[in-house]
Amino acid sequence: MIRRSPIPVLPVLLLLAESSVAQSLVRDLNPIVVTNGSSPDSFAVLPGGARAVLFANAFDDGKGKEPWVTDGTAVGTSLLADLTPGGGSSSGSFTYPVGNKLLLFASAAGLGVEPWVTDGTAAGTILLQDINPGSGSSFGFSVVTLGGKVYFQATSPSTGTEMWETDGTVAGTKVLDVVPGSGSGYFASPAVLGTRIVYFGSTPATGVELMISDGTSANTTVLKEFNPGTASSAGSFCVTVGSKVFFHIQSPFASAGLWVTDGTASGTVWLGGPADARYPAAFGSSLLFGAKDANGREVWISDGTPAGTQLVKDIDPGRPDGLRTGFTVVGNRAYFWAKDANGFEPWTTDGTTAGTSLLKNIRTNGEPRYLTSFVPLGGLVYFSGDDESFGGEVWQTDGTTAGTKLVADIWPGKTSSDPRMFGTWGNRLVFAADDGSRGRELYTMVPGQPPQLVKDIGGGALPVSSQPRFGVNLDDGSSLFLASTTRGGNVVLGRTDGTSAGTRIVTELSSDPRTSVTGPWHAVKFHGLAYFNHETATHGSELWATDGTAAGTRLFLDLEPGVTGSKAIPWRVVGGRLLFVATVQGQPQLWATDGTVAGTQVLANQTPLTDARLGEELFFTVGNPTSQKHMWKTDGTPAGTGFVMTLNSVSGRIFGRLGDRLLLNFGSTSFGDEPWISDGTPAGTQLLADVYPGSASSIAGSYTEFGKLGVFTAQHPSYGEELWVTDGTTAGTMLLRDIRPGYVVGGDWQFVVAGDLLFFLVDDRVHGTELWRTDGTTTGTVLVRDVWPGANPGARILGPGGADRKIVFAADDGTTGLELWTSDGTSAGTRRLQEIEPGAGSSNPGYFFAAGERIYFAASYSTVGEELFAVTYKEIAAGRSTQYGYGCPGTGGIRPQMASAGAPTIGTSAFQASLTKGRANAVCGLALGAQRVSVPLGSSCRLWVDPLAVLVFGRTDGAGQFSLSAPIPNQPTLVGLSIVITGFVEDPQGAFANQLSIADALQVVFGG
Repeated sequence: MIRRSPIPVLPVLLLLAESSVAQSLVRDLNPIVVTNGSSPDSFAVLPGGARAVLFANAFDDGKGKEPWVTDGTAVGTSLLADLTPGGGSSSGSFTYPVGNKLLLFASAAGLGVEPWVTDGTAAGTILLQDINPGSGSSFGFSVVTLGGKVYFQATSPSTGTEMWETDGTVAGTKVLDVVPGSGSGYFASPAVLGTRIVYFGSTPATGVELMISDGTSANTTVLKEFNPGTASSAGSFCVTVGSKVFFHIQSPFASAGLWVTDGTASGTVWLGGPADARYPAAFGSSLLFGAKDANGREVWISDGTPAGTQLVKDIDPGRPDGLRTGFTVVGNRAYFWAKDANGFEPWTTDGTTAGTSLLKNIRTNGEPRYLTSFVPLGGLVYFSGDDESFGGEVWQTDGTTAGTKLVADIWPGKTSSDPRMFGTWGNRLVFAADDGSRGRELYTMVPGQPPQLVKDIGGGALPVSSQPRFGVNLDDGSSLFLASTTRGGNVVLGRTDGTSAGTRIVTELSSDPRTSVTGPWHAVKFHGLAYFNHETATHGSELWATDGTAAGTRLFLDLEPGVTGSKAIPWRVVGGRLLFVATVQGQPQLWATDGTVAGTQVLANQTPLTDARLGEELFFTVGNPTSQKHMWKTDGTPAGTGFVMTLNSVSGRIFGRLGDRLLLNFGSTSFGDEPWISDGTPAGTQLLADVYPGSASSIAGSYTEFGKLGVFTAQHPSYGEELWVTDGTTAGTMLLRDIRPGYVVGGDWQFVVAGDLLFFLVDDRVHGTELWRTDGTTTGTVLVRDVWPGANPGARILGPGGADRKIVFAADDGTTGLELWTSDGTSAGTRRLQEIEPGAGSSNPGYFFAAGERIYFAASYSTVGEELFAVTYKEIAAGRSTQYGYGCPGTGGIRPQMASAGAPTIGTSAFQASLTKGRANAVCGLALGAQRVSVPLGSSCRLWVDPLAVLVFGRTDGAGQFSLSAPIPNQPTLVGLSIVITGFVEDPQGAFANQLSIADALQVVFGG
């Protein structure tokens, strides 16, 4: 029996609690305004050559990214069509001329990405067909021209993913439904071979295999089946060279490597070579390509015979992947980017070892940010070079070191204009660049003359964003994040406690002005420090640690001395050790550290893929993309790290944990890849359910555990990919609900648990992508609300959930743009929290991160750019209790712990804060404070509660437990109030002055 305090504590709570601030901008870390350019892209010349079309942003006119037309002069440059009126963008990409027009794929208001055609006039810019009706996108991939028609891959609910053709007219745009109905025939990596097209496609009898077609369904057949039966082969590129097509196969059921075909089954021949190939380019009568073997990915060539398929040059001996981009062929030479001891630099080859050489070591310190394409014009080749004196600017080469030089410094000085090469237009080079005053705009350049700005399309002043990306909570309640700052856009380490005054830059991590924040920051907290990967010019990419101060931010260990580094990435904390992955001398390895250099050691020469924890052990999978996966386990020590079993599948993985067992994607000849359940031993591993009956595979994944149930996605012949639920038994593993009728696979399944509900996003093909929830039953799996009525995608990104069925998420109702919403799982309780960007514009909230009493996120506002915002739990009325810190031990080395029972919600009498694992029958107490702190007390002990705390004394019971009941009145003014609680126990063996053992701490935020 836990001994409870009879002391009424609510008055104490009210005295200590502090109100949360309203959801708002936390701080504008980058408070400057600059003139941004139109960021032109997708440049393409119209047939005839007099005009060209591009996509650009017109900020002055309040336009998003839309198609523009130009004749190369400012006067002749104008908006072609505002396909998405207002600030929205129709962002598209161009493909090939068709007739006297240009085919493009773009989105428009109420439509997804669909095929359009333009003759360069507004009236002549028309939608060819809404292939995927409504706001859904058919996209447009794998484009090729044959006989005056353009063929491409597109997707619709009625025909699946198939080959389409167009002659540039509405009537001439139609599907070649190779697999009739909603089944998919696909059309990937096409290449023209005479009057036919060679590509990778699918039939019901063969799966995805090499096919050939003359553009009609009747004459579309399988050319060669590499993986007999209905399973698919793993094919990649197809490239035409003369009268043959080269292609690549990765299938484990056939000879992997490079192949060539003359369009007949007998003329389809294996050439050998490595199983991993990419970057193909026709090179005279041969094929240049990049392939990966023991030398890493390097330059290879093939003349169409096995003997003539060989390595050209190992550019970076002893290191992986010398070749880093594709080839631009100019006459009898090819140009490309590669990396050796000099870093990323431009190279050239004539297809021989002797003729493959570095053009010039342009940047001797560090590496260029962008590896742009090479563009031939007038006997020279142009590209974006990057050196220490001028930054990234326009360079040219004649194929020699002496003839490789800077030709234009568009942004004068060391700052880069970062020219992005589009190609040529008559006798002109066309590219986008930033001159430092207008932002990125469209330029042309005639060889021998200075570059000319076509037009300042963007104009207007825009705020600079700090782009906050969150990483980890510290024990004092503050949080660390990455951001960009005014200092040239440098990446910095930031810290926030949720207030403007408490949000600051800790230290600059990158002094390279070309570096930007591009994604979430992966950091792991361990023993009060945050460990993260950081790259410097001196040490390369290594493991760093920080305590949240400039002085306490340091290189932890230089595992691979030199400018490359070990690329160490922190991973998990197991057995009192931090696990991380690093590459040393070309060998990827799993490492562990106790926080000291001496206590850092290799666990295994493996790279973990998927993982789950059982007790004090972490189970993980290893393997390469084309081999069977194996399951290993570790307790954080070399002796406790080792092989467990083989998962018998290339796609084998640990996809979750259910209670004290693992859920595996396990392969067998009888069942294919199906969900299995395991106690972590081979003997304790058994089939959970044959979801896709027979030898075919369901490929389970996207798993979330909530309560005593697990929900995952899996494929079934009748339902496609849907949600399944399991209680860990075969009988209790079943389809949760057929949300997407018909055979539909893929999709971005996002999940978040809130209380006893699981929220998720899915497109049911009727309402678009919206918010759903489930309680683990079929009847309890329902659409929460159609935020944007109809087939439009309303809900986009899920944020954190609370203990009382409340979540935040980003959604668009079709009127106010993408903004911050909250939901309690009911339609009435699903509402927009705040319209950060007024009107139809979007604030685009994302990168959600829960910390203390707040949920932080990045959002954009027109006057500040993308900055740090926060919403308090008070605003979504979600009470919660959060443990933080770590206690100091007492008798037997055991650390007391804090726990809670019941949600801290107004009107409840069931909430308790409990001290556990203390010395039995001893004087104890709870300290209740107003804020989180981290004060060292010596002997590795810390105080986690405000020193001005109120103390409540008691005595532990025979199990070393003591609890405090706190009935909470039903008073709305209490919602959002916060207190912190820690416990202490009288203990002669306590680490604090041989008098006390101290628990971790509990932060309690009251909800409604």
